[in-house]
Amino acid sequence: MTKPGGISIHVFDVSRGISATGLRVELRAPDGKLLVSGAINAAGVLDHPTVRGEGLTATGIYEAVFHIGDWYRVQGVAVPSPAFLEVVPVRSKNRNGRETNELGGSDSCV
Repeated sequence: MTKPGGISIHVFDVSRGISATGLRVELRAPDGKLLVSGAINAAGVLDHPTVRGEGLTATGIYEAVFHIGDWYRVQGVAVPSPAFLEVVPVRSKNRNGRETNELGGSDSCV
């Protein structure tokens, strides 16, 4: 059986030129099952086995949820509650089960 491609998640705050270290991200499978709940590392990446395709089904729409409002508050940035972009879902379809999907964000709009 061929292992599916991975999902690579990268997040940077382009307004300040930094990676979004500590930003909470969740990744859900096409059936809604939570695959990952983690934080962006210092390189701006969600480091998790799903990057290598582990735990992914062959095809379907995956959803990554970025908790941007909370991250800015922890950074000491004054944002309203709720922020303009409080929680941002991004959906991506893995069409053939072998491709790697790269999901990224530049969270400079609150």
